[in-house]
Amino acid sequence: MYELSDAQYEFIYQFLPEVRGGRVGRPYTQSHRLVLEGILWKLRSGSQWKYMPPSYGNWNSVYRCFNRWTREGLFERIFRAEVEEDADLSRVMIDGTHIKNHICAHGARRPDPEWGYTSKQVQAIGWSKGGHTTNIITMADRTGRCVDFTLVPGNRHESQFLPLLVDRHQEIGAVLADRAYDDNKNLAYLSSRGIEVTIPPRKGRKHPQEIDWQSYRTRHLIENVFADLKQWRGIVTRDFKEAWMYEAALHLVMFVVNTRPTRRSYSPSDPKWTKYLELGKLSKAMVRMRASIEEVPLAA
Repeated sequence: MYELSDAQYEFIYQFLPEVRGGRVGRPYTQSHRLVLEGILWKLRSGSQWKYMPPSYGNWNSVYRCFNRWTREGLFERIFRAEVEEDADLSRVMIDGTHIKNHICAHGARRPDPEWGYTSKQVQAIGWSKGGHTTNIITMADRTGRCVDFTLVPGNRHESQFLPLLVDRHQEIGAVLADRAYDDNKNLAYLSSRGIEVTIPPRKGRKHPQEIDWQSYRTRHLIENVFADLKQWRGIVTRDFKEAWMYEAALHLVMFVVNTRPTRRSYSPSDPKWTKYLELGKLSKAMVRMRASIEEVPLAA
C-alpha cells in the first residue's frame, strides 16, 4: 500500500471538499485519504485502474474522484500552495526530460478545427528519436524542489519555452540551465528582466560569455528531481490521453516528492546536512554543493 504521511495529508486536507454535503448529487462515501492513496498507488505502480487493490475501495469511485478533482483544479492548487509557502527563487534551474507515451495515450478526441493544431500537438505528444514522447520542462528552486513545469510535444525544442516558465515568477534572481538554452532570444529576455544568467555557451559561439562555474555545479539538483520523478511508473510512461489529466497527476506527484523527508535534493537548512556533516559522511560533491548554495568559499 502507498500511504500519505500525516503532515502531507494535513496540508492537503484544507483543499478537500466535505465528505458529506456541500455538493449536489450523491455524497462522498469513501475516506478522502484512502482515495488519495489509491490514486498515488496507481501512479506509483503504473497499473490500470481496474487492478487497484480492494483495500482502497471501489476502483471506479477512486477514478471518478480523480477525474472530478482534476477538472476542479484541486491538485494544481495543492501544488501551487506548497510551492508558494516554501520556495526559494533566488536561483532556479531549468531543464527538460522526455517521457515515453504508452499506446493508451493515443486517440484523444480532436479539438475544434479552428484552433489550427492537430490532436497530438494539443495533447503534448510529438514524434522524436524515442518515438512518441512528451517533454516535461521543469523549474527547480535553489534547494532542488520542483516549483513549476509545463508539458510540450517531444519534437519541440525546449529552449523556446524558458520565457514561459520565467514569466510566471517575478522573484527570480538567477537562472541556471545547460547549453541547450544558450539562445540569443533567451539571453536578451533574461537580461531585460535583470536576471543573472548561468548558461554555458555553445561550442560554435564566436564570443562566448563567462559564467560562474561554481554556481553551475548545483545544476545537478534538477536532475535529482527527474530521478525522484521517474520512480513513479505511472509517470515515467504516460498512459493518459488528455494532457490536462497527465498534468494533474504530475502536480500530485510533485507535491509528494517535494514534501517527503527522503527526497534526493536537500538544502543546508535540512537536519540531514548537519547530521552528515558531524559524522563526516558528506561526499566531496556534496561539500561543493553546500558551499555553492551557502555562498561560502571552498577550503584550499
